Amino acid sequence: MARTLLQASAILSVLLLLSRFSGLIREQMIAAQLGLGPEADATVLLLTLPDMLVSVLLAGGFSAALVPALSRAEPAERADLLQRIILWMTLGAIGLGLLLIIFRETVLGLLAPSLNPVELTNFGWGFALAVLVLPLSVVLGPVTAYLQVTRQNALPPLGVVVFNCVLVIYFAILQRSSNQFETIDFLTFGTVLVFAALLRLATLVPGVTPVLRRPIRRARFQTGFRRQFLQGVAAHSLVAATPIIFRSLQATGGPGNLAAFSFAERLFHLPVALLISPIMLFFLPILSRLSKDENAAFRSRVLLASNIGFAATLSAAIVLALFSDPISEIIFGYGRMQGADTMQVASSFRIFATALPAFALFQVMSAALNAQTRTHKVLQATILALVAGLGVFLVLQKFGLPPHISASWGFVSFHYAAAIFSTCFSMGKTDLSELFGQLSRTMFRCLVVMMPLLLLLNFLTLPESRLMNLFLILCTTLLMILVNLRVLLSLRSVRVDEGETSQ
Repeated sequence: MARTLLQASAILSVLLLLSRFSGLIREQMIAAQLGLGPEADATVLLLTLPDMLVSVLLAGGFSAALVPALSRAEPAERADLLQRIILWMTLGAIGLGLLLIIFRETVLGLLAPSLNPVELTNFGWGFALAVLVLPLSVVLGPVTAYLQVTRQNALPPLGVVVFNCVLVIYFAILQRSSNQFETIDFLTFGTVLVFAALLRLATLVPGVTPVLRRPIRRARFQTGFRRQFLQGVAAHSLVAATPIIFRSLQATGGPGNLAAFSFAERLFHLPVALLISPIMLFFLPILSRLSKDENAAFRSRVLLASNIGFAATLSAAIVLALFSDPISEIIFGYGRMQGADTMQVASSFRIFATALPAFALFQVMSAALNAQTRTHKVLQATILALVAGLGVFLVLQKFGLPPHISASWGFVSFHYAAAIFSTCFSMGKTDLSELFGQLSRTMFRCLVVMMPLLLLLNFLTLPESRLMNLFLILCTTLLMILVNLRVLLSLRSVRVDEGETSQ
């Protein structure tokens, strides 16, 4: 078993990369089969609806309150708490699903204003089956939180791989069924979604088998848990709703814009899964245990996580912004998804990439505030950031920029505002000064490498080919890793079981 955070995060990065890569293959097959149009919008909507609702309505409570509470609980109490929260959340999800079916037209008007369900084959049945996936997605949340606390972080990404593989097989069969691009039957698609969700949940069962075997007992969360959970839900709901809001704003530009935003966001979350998620999955339980004593170790770990996350994501942002066009073409430039469609995805992706460092800082500071049960500060930072992001969108629209550009910059502005506000709320003046010094040195190192590289790429005449682009991406990535290697290797100083002796 991996003992240091460097070893554990490296192993988890590979698994998360595999899960994100399977998701990219899934998106690429959707793009190749459906292009940018009403069917693509409907497919993306049904595919993302259950997880989107869980993310908006519940996921914040898992990271803000459930993970810290389970981290502090004894093993037997931890299992009892998990049973209780699964029961109540499943019942709530069933009730919410019924409301979604009753008010389907209203939901579609909010999430996909340009979509006309009448033109789509069996869309009503597909929508109902997508809603049926909702209780399964809800159960995944607390189970994943339990696996995170017990350091069984390998199972959730494997479940995602299984889910995506089922969908990839479905779209492969759909492509082979005809030489022409075939109209999708959403009844069949919804059935496949339910089957894939069941298999994904079954993948996690081995990690919670001891919990399932225990008789159901009455368990009580610590005082303040409900308040922290609701504040965490509210904060994370706004964070999760942010891409949905800006995706809907971009969708006002006409059919295909919703799918284009979704494809660009998928590319954005690939480095997030590879660089940020592995670190934070281990850091949140560590910070939750260390926060009880409010000692220097807690503050030093927050500074360390901030510096590592910033260095890793700034390096990734430079690479992705420089090569956004070839990356988008390599991943999505097939079938009906070519030319202007691919360039639209690349345009949004290039803008999204600049938000990666801010995303990393916001994740670290949110984890620190949640570990200290200061969930209200995360909520405040998120509200202020969303107002700032919407303000930027409205200003850009007033200046006549197209919706896909205005929405993309609004999305980026949200992340930078969230990072600034959460950092100010989380850190004292001394820690802020030290953090600013760390980040400034990291930025200077990256800029020293980036500026000559940018000039070199602009003045050199290189042959246009995918192999050449892949070679340049690889070389640039290795160069950025070398520049920040000392910072990244500092993960060796952190043990995954840090703070457990204090329980």
